Amino acid sequence: VISEESYEMHPSILQRQRGATLIESLVSLIVLAIAIIGMLGVQARTLMDINTAAGRTQAMLLIDDLSERVKANPGGYAALAGYVFDDTRSAGSADCTSAACNATDLAAYDLDRWQENIQSSMPGARYQTFVSSDNSAATTGNRQLGVLIGWTLRERTTDEASDYLKNFIVPATNVNTGVTCWPDHICHLA
Repeated sequence: VISEESYEMHPSILQRQRGATLIESLVSLIVLAIAIIGMLGVQARTLMDINTAAGRTQAMLLIDDLSERVKANPGGYAALAGYVFDDTRSAGSADCTSAACNATDLAAYDLDRWQENIQSSMPGARYQTFVSSDNSAATTGNRQLGVLIGWTLRERTTDEASDYLKNFIVPATNVNTGVTCWPDHICHLA
């Protein structure tokens, strides 16, 4: 607090104080703006992580659905080759709900229903199934069906994002020859 006596003795004190509050306010607004931009960046990263986790969860549910369909087919393991396909397969099988089907027809019917589930729950997803190259009648009894599901990559593809993304992209050289993740997709392999 400046008394009248000190003002009369030093009139320049108040003149030097003019505008100091405005500068302090501007500095605090700049600090606040930087903090808000940082919080928005964290929020954007969190939303991308949630999208990746949701895609992975949906892929696992769909893979589990196909696995249950194979197990429910009385001759499913014997007709395992009937479950091998990719997303270029066209639907059109017998209706196994109104008439009895053999194991191969039931496999085609199951794949039609499974494709419908993928297309409705993960629009734009890519998918394929395959018999594992590690699969041999002697060791596994021909019971290993691999499934690869990929959904659209919504991440940056710059070098700084590559370390983060390598945890979600199936390597190009996989134990199963010919099984690779599609460009600009995040894949789940089971």
